[in-house]
Amino acid sequence: MEQVAIVIPNYNGRSYLEVCLEALKQQTFRDFAVYLVDNGSTDDSCAYVAEHYPSVRQIRLDDNYGFSRAVNEGIRSSKAPYVILLNNDTQVFPDFVEQLYLGICQRKKAFACSAKLISYRERDKIDDAGNYYNLLGWAFARGKGKSAALYEKPEKIFAACAGAAIYRREILDQIGLFDEEHFAYLEDTDIGYRARIFGYENYYLPSAKVYHVGSGTSGSRYNLFKIRYSSRNNIYLIYKNMPIGQILLNLPALFVGFLVKLVFFSL
Repeated sequence: MEQVAIVIPNYNGRSYLEVCLEALKQQTFRDFAVYLVDNGSTDDSCAYVAEHYPSVRQIRLDDNYGFSRAVNEGIRSSKAPYVILLNNDTQVFPDFVEQLYLGICQRKKAFACSAKLISYRERDKIDDAGNYYNLLGWAFARGKGKSAALYEKPEKIFAACAGAAIYRREILDQIGLFDEEHFAYLEDTDIGYRARIFGYENYYLPSAKVYHVGSGTSGSRYNLFKIRYSSRNNIYLIYKNMPIGQILLNLPALFVGFLVKLVFFSL
């Protein structure tokens, strides 16, 4: 049995798959299997992978059930003790898997370790250096748009970005898999929050590097689909995880936070 399962959710991502899968073929650490979970694509993603990457294990769903359902199907299909979730619009560095694997093995209380996501188009800029969550109820990508050179130190974070992160299966078995009610967006913050409630930790590992296009499936950084699901899931995240006492204490800040977002996205 492999030590690591790499789960790649895909929806009409044929144009990204060659770059993504070729980079995985160049890895220094080889004890892994790749699972492509296709969310009912209407392009030739599955046929292309079957022809050019026959070692990739495909799981084909009959419709687009969202990110959470897709990665859960991949996680359930493997018994590996560690699971890497990887977006299809990525290009990992040759030691990406090795660095994530070593990093989580060295941190016994770690539930997840997030890679250093670098902008594919602006390669001196950060795309995501771990997910943070603040008093206003905003979940956001740490360091987005800032110089990549500023984020070279490993550290604890609120939650790992599921676009490129490794998870410990035994903790997933304890706290549950990704919440499929999220469909897409904030599901990684939710599961990281849940792990913290159980007493586990999440880390950012800058030695594990990956280029990320961003919004490769939804189409753009701000679009109606993303705004709707992000807004809904922001409220759902609080409802699920935040103790009632903390909600009452944070209510003024949460009100301001949601008001600012309402105005921003309305504009």
